[in-house]
Amino acid sequence: MLAASLLFTCAGPSSAREDATIAVTPPPQGSVVRPIAFSKLLVALQPGEKYGVLLLGPLCVPHESLYWESARTQLDQKFAETFVREVSAGGFKIAGDPNNLFESSDASAEYLVAGQITALSARFCFLLSMRA
Repeated sequence: MLAASLLFTCAGPSSAREDATIAVTPPPQGSVVRPIAFSKLLVALQPGEKYGVLLLGPLCVPHESLYWESARTQLDQKFAETFVREVSAGGFKIAGDPNNLFESSDASAEYLVAGQITALSARFCFLLSMRA
């Protein structure tokens, strides 16, 4: 009974948001779809700002806090790939050729999409210690 109580306490309901699946409705047939492009994604956390916690062991016991180390950071490449894949799958027009190294998609885009992350909360649980 005590073990079950400890397990529920340590692995109980999480306050973190679950990934949400968003249904994208394609544009109506015959409508004019303007080309869009991904511009940039910035992480605007302050150096030294706490953003998460490292948990260890089968019960995910808090081990240490995680602090942001750098100033403003730009996260473009991986997000851009995901953006192109998801927006294309939704039936929207991507400006330019994302695989062309010499073409700027910004030049032919009528709309640019950008974002800024101002808050981040992460919990990483590892069964074993990562340090030797």
